[in-house]
Amino acid sequence: MSRKIRNLAWAAAILSVALLNIFDILPDWTTYVAILTLPLLATLDARKGKSECGMCTLMR
Repeated sequence: MSRKIRNLAWAAAILSVALLNIFDILPDWTTYVAILTLPLLATLDARKGKSECGMCTLMR
């Protein structure tokens, strides 16, 4: 999966979890777990050697 698609999928998942939490469909802890997955994605990028600064990513 390419980096951009993975980042878009992560963002969509976070928004979905947040909306489901707002409507009390999911328990509150799911939002925290979903947001804490961002460091995992950063670690995976760093291990693959694709990590760049945030500004470089935004400039693309």
